[in-house]
Amino acid sequence: VYREVKGVKRDGYWPPEAVEENTGTRNHKWQRLTPSVSRSCAVFPDGEHQAAENGNAAFSLWQPYSCCKKRGQRFLGSTNF
Repeated sequence: VYREVKGVKRDGYWPPEAVEENTGTRNHKWQRLTPSVSRSCAVFPDGEHQAAENGNAAFSLWQPYSCCKKRGQRFLGSTNF
């Protein structure tokens, strides 16, 4: 079950685009959280994984975000996945 948790677009807040499957890494990646944590993100499914004994699994969805044009700010850093 995918549960979308995001607010409504407004001044100063630009939520990511809707998730579109079969787009490669263009608009999202998944990270396996359980039964074993993956240290990286990938397009789902991303290979052979041992299934949980109880059949349960959890994943985190990562999406790129963007914001307004830079104007006089100081760049603090970035994260790539």
